[in-house]
Amino acid sequence: MLRFNIYHSVIVLGASAVGVIIVNLIWKKKNCANKDLSNERNTEKLPSNWRRVGEVSELMIYPVKSAKAHHLVKARCAALGLVDSANPLIQLRDREFIVYDQEKKKAVSGLVNTKITLLESKVEDDTTIRLSFPEREDFYLKLPKNKLDLVKLDRWWGEVVSAVDCGDEVACWLSEAILGPSRSGLRLGHFSQPSVTLRTVANGWTSFAKVYPRLRDEYLGAYSYMASYLIVSENSVEDLNKRLESPVTPSHFRANIVVKGNKPYSEDQWDWIKIGDKVIMRGFKPCTRCVIVAIDPKDGKMDPNFEPLRTLKKYRQIADPDERELAGQGNEPVFGLYTGLHHTGSVMIGDPVYVGV
Repeated sequence: MLRFNIYHSVIVLGASAVGVIIVNLIWKKKNCANKDLSNERNTEKLPSNWRRVGEVSELMIYPVKSAKAHHLVKARCAALGLVDSANPLIQLRDREFIVYDQEKKKAVSGLVNTKITLLESKVEDDTTIRLSFPEREDFYLKLPKNKLDLVKLDRWWGEVVSAVDCGDEVACWLSEAILGPSRSGLRLGHFSQPSVTLRTVANGWTSFAKVYPRLRDEYLGAYSYMASYLIVSENSVEDLNKRLESPVTPSHFRANIVVKGNKPYSEDQWDWIKIGDKVIMRGFKPCTRCVIVAIDPKDGKMDPNFEPLRTLKKYRQIADPDERELAGQGNEPVFGLYTGLHHTGSVMIGDPVYVGV
């Protein structure tokens, strides 16, 4: 009887240990994808009062960096970016794919080839993503299973990011769609976790952290330029359009969340931001703008006068000298606000938007 009890205890303890290991593994995996739930972030003091400044008017993700927007009615806010939660098994995330040059091992954006802005991606079924391009037959992409096909890619400011290559077939289709028939050299990378390591401020962004002290590792997103979230004001776009001959839309600015109802450019000063009942974000840097805003999202063509960038440069320059030095020696204007996530949750069009007071 004693032997049985000892043996039984060993089994229970062994099972408990295995259970603890499994729970820890699950937690680590979850924590890797949801850094916003960390104790460090939750200990930050939130505002005790909130003031309503507007409401959500548009939600957009760009599953492929620099490619076409996917407009949503409802989405989930996760640490690495906005997620299309409509499909239970494949949930497209903002900027989770990246086009890169095979030979140079360098990320390729719409600044390098404006045709990338015409590439569209949507969930086809529970295992497949459909890629579309004008005058091309659609390509049905299965997410890469071989996580060993890991590549290192150069980006801006000396940052190096990892990606899991999506295979030869999509590389051939992508190259011919963007570069032309019988052309090659472009490939598609995916932010597959846990194979792809999370980005850090120390990897290329330390000079920005000195000027923008609220910038942190958890804010960097997947393959977004700097932040997992970009907020643009509809009223700011309307004010800009009063200065333009040809009006632009919020889609020109490739935001994730468009807010209406606030005073034009008041978003520049937003610190703590609350959307709906649960989602809380923190603004940390105005978005400096380059010539990609002059690409028409409808046809992928560059405006011959580089508008609205040229007009923005006339009245949206940064005043602070340290910020100006980072913004292309003061030549890049600002429009929109980079934010990082603190509390997850779902958002939808019409949700109220508050700022901390």
